[in-house]
Amino acid sequence: MPSTGYRYMSENAFYIDDLKKTKLIPENLNGTYFSFDNYDIASQSKLQVPHDASIKGSFDTLQIIDDIKVPYGNWGNANYLEPLTKDFPQFGSGGATQAITNQAIKLDSLEKIPYYLPTSKE
Repeated sequence: MPSTGYRYMSENAFYIDDLKKTKLIPENLNGTYFSFDNYDIASQSKLQVPHDASIKGSFDTLQIIDDIKVPYGNWGNANYLEPLTKDFPQFGSGGATQAITNQAIKLDSLEKIPYYLPTSKE
């Protein structure tokens, strides 16, 4: 199990201002999806999410180790597991790792990541 997890969120999510203050993602009976992939740029295509994925929260997975599960496909509605995103090609290519927890997550950091890496001028 990787020691660090990453939750990617929209910069327009209604809860972002509170999250910046508390760094606490509350428990969620429907599950909170996260990845083990550390992206330096917003990667909504790989994550297959319908938002910009430009806010990255990182956390120690040890705090939720007893509640980490591989989600079922189709946002939990399928009868097969989906450890790598693939079910929503309308949102992008997929291929990101994903897991789910119902527990609260205390973030170590929260940062805005760019939509693309700036090109260097030589």
